[in-house]
Amino acid sequence: MKIYIFLLAFCVSLPTIAQSVDTIRVGDQLNIKQLRPGVKQYVRYVLQDGKRIKVDLWTRTTEFIAKTKTVRISQALESFDSSKRKTITSTFHLPSFSPIHHERATELLKEEFTFLDTTVLIKVNGEGKTPLRLYAPTYNFETDAELFQMLPWRENYIAVLNFYHPGSGVPDWYTFKVDGVEEVTTSNGQKFKCFKIITNYNKPEYGTTIFWFDTKSRHFVKQKSELPGGGVLIKALVSIPEF
Repeated sequence: MKIYIFLLAFCVSLPTIAQSVDTIRVGDQLNIKQLRPGVKQYVRYVLQDGKRIKVDLWTRTTEFIAKTKTVRISQALESFDSSKRKTITSTFHLPSFSPIHHERATELLKEEFTFLDTTVLIKVNGEGKTPLRLYAPTYNFETDAELFQMLPWRENYIAVLNFYHPGSGVPDWYTFKVDGVEEVTTSNGQKFKCFKIITNYNKPEYGTTIFWFDTKSRHFVKQKSELPGGGVLIKALVSIPEF
């Protein structure tokens, strides 16, 4: 009888250790306190045939604008190849982190995206393009690193979010799964205990992307993405404010 009771208790406990799925919609509560102002720098490169290629520096700056209750995230991609240099500026409502405006600029191209409730207005080099109709409000994929800082990551946690990458296709729901906790050491010797988060961006044939976020601060520490043509894209933290 005791054996049966033990087996029953074990079976009942299974749902509590199973992975929990959290569908997060624009407007749902986020932990805004985890999003801190400051500047972070990352090195980006591709590993292919044992060699590092396409090396550049990626700077991300977060600024809170109290007067308008918004946050601005600026990105600068610095490369030896001037044609690869890029700046990105994105603004968001607080506390929802719903997108307001997104601007991406290179030497020859300037793209602007204005987010309304059910529409994204698009301009390319000042010329208006066909607006994108939304079936639901969406997060901005180019600021996923900052959004992820505000999510309740934990062991056995799965987040499902609606993302739109400005200028690329249409929004879709993507799944991000915590696959344990690992220690990551940066190039300057800093050690971080990180949530290991995996996704396939709804394209399993292209391989897996892994993110590592610090369990304490939630800062983005590293990314490793398998590339369709071979090789692996690495984004790794090199500079961050003290926290």
